[in-house]
Amino acid sequence: MSMCFMKKPFPTHPDYYRQGDHIIGVILSQVISMLDLESFQQPPHPWYIKYFMLLPKNYQHVLALVFAINKINQDPELLPNITLGFRIYESFFSARKTYESSFTLLSTRNGMIPNYNCDTQDKLSAVIGGLGSETSIQMATILGIYKIPQISYGSFHTMLSDKFQFPSVYRMLPNEVPQSLGLVRLMQHFRWTWVGLIASDDDSGEKFVQTLKPMLTRNSICVAFTKQAPHVPSPSMLHSSISQTKAEVIVVYGDTDSLLGLKLFLHINYQTALTPIGKVWITTAQWDFTSYIALNRWTLKPFHGALSFAVHTKEVPGFRDFLQSLNPYQSQGDIFIQRFWHTVFNCSVLYSSLTIKGGRNCSGKEELASLPGSDFEMKMSSQSYSIYNGVYAVAHALHALYSSKSKKEAMGKGHLLELQNIQPWELHPFLKNVRFNNSAGDELYFDENGESSAGYDILNWIVFPNDSFVRV
Repeated sequence: MSMCFMKKPFPTHPDYYRQGDHIIGVILSQVISMLDLESFQQPPHPWYIKYFMLLPKNYQHVLALVFAINKINQDPELLPNITLGFRIYESFFSARKTYESSFTLLSTRNGMIPNYNCDTQDKLSAVIGGLGSETSIQMATILGIYKIPQISYGSFHTMLSDKFQFPSVYRMLPNEVPQSLGLVRLMQHFRWTWVGLIASDDDSGEKFVQTLKPMLTRNSICVAFTKQAPHVPSPSMLHSSISQTKAEVIVVYGDTDSLLGLKLFLHINYQTALTPIGKVWITTAQWDFTSYIALNRWTLKPFHGALSFAVHTKEVPGFRDFLQSLNPYQSQGDIFIQRFWHTVFNCSVLYSSLTIKGGRNCSGKEELASLPGSDFEMKMSSQSYSIYNGVYAVAHALHALYSSKSKKEAMGKGHLLELQNIQPWELHPFLKNVRFNNSAGDELYFDENGESSAGYDILNWIVFPNDSFVRV
């Protein structure tokens, strides 16, 4: 009998891995990529990413997860004698990479071969991701087959709340209805009765308008215009509605990608117009208009005085100290930190290909607190806070599982047997009923649709002449 060897169909991108008794898989989005189009006439090229741009502020998502894992592993009561580990992959905002990473999480450490246990395999307990609706749904399609719990931290798409279609998805985001109610209350408070609506040109945007318009009408608030934001940036399509309307308030709904055209219009108008638009902008939690600022340097000044809804977040004890301790030369296993450091501090990382001709070397002592908010923030963002709480939700579910009567009986036969017997699908009844207070004092639980109990914050934006900003 001859021996054969199995190998990956093509090399996968490296992961940030930390060993543990239970592994949390993670698919995050920090890098915008340009991908080669495949001809389907030959096998795909192993490295098909031609060009990429780093979104430095999204690196905080990685750090929030690592911080949560560290704290849980240091807690002698939450998961005693049990260690959590993780495998973090980058999605590149790409369907192909998302599918590839999802299948890799289901495979052994040394080969992307789902459904076969032919090598060392991690005890995958849950997966956290993704950032956008498309990525989250792509992950859910694969992970749902295996009933692996998926903690979605960035998608507001209502499809993920369909428990018949996606029974394994838990969303760290609240229902959108309270946000619509909050918009109405906000307008009543300031006595705004003549407003414009701009929504993304997709199902979510259409549903938002259909939900909000009747609520406004019932409260004697009139809609001056309703406009769909084009997917392809086209400032001319928005110019007449925004510039000529007498409405002083404009409500905007959509995610970061779908509203690029609006942000480009505001940037161009600010740079070229003799008089500013002079509108009060109210944005929903889906849109982070500071995203991409670090890449294209579009001004934030049109948003001075804007009001925005954001998924609730709080200051997490110890997180700032954790950030201040980071060093690109001392972060074992972190495959992301050196590129992040190179990008935000514009310096060359020693002993790497990340160099700047004629530039200075990174010392490792650079201060993250000195960076502009569009590059990085010291306070946990809403998305990072959702990831942090998602990790703790999995940990509390594991704690409840181990504390259950049947598992106590199994523990009597030995710790290793217990770990081998636990399957990811066993976490579902415990995740559905999980309820805990995090270190910031917030109570967390999921409702019957698998949506988080988190609420919304209303923020007022103050933008300074140098495009730095403060939210109050």
